Amino acid sequence: MTKFVWQEEFSLHIKEIDDQHKQWVGLIGRLHDAITHRQVEKDLEKIFDQVSEHTALHFATEEKYFKLFGYDGADKHIAAHQGFTKKISDLQKQMHANNKFQISLELAAMLEVWVTNHVLVMDKKYEKCFHEHGLR
Repeated sequence: MTKFVWQEEFSLHIKEIDDQHKQWVGLIGRLHDAITHRQVEKDLEKIFDQVSEHTALHFATEEKYFKLFGYDGADKHIAAHQGFTKKISDLQKQMHANNKFQISLELAAMLEVWVTNHVLVMDKKYEKCFHEHGLR
């Protein structure tokens, strides 16, 4: 399993949001470490809690700026946030009934895909709008 790392192409050149994206990358790294060192049983619930908390914080940050700046793509973006939040919640529920190692692999894969695709596609769409409103 290759460790997921921050790549400069993820940068939106908006410090607050880039820092939050970097925190997601850090959480993925913690999850990888737990999987690699077979500490999933011990650490997975804590990591899930941190992922859930960070997800709520990050989405609230983006959505605050959508409203403040009147971002045109807000509805579609918020719907994607809601879908992702549901997936996290569903996996978290499965964790208690299933193999934690398998769930941790699913969570890591889902987070990597989300960070890569969501940041590079959806988040890049609001970058110009946010910059035009002075957010850097």
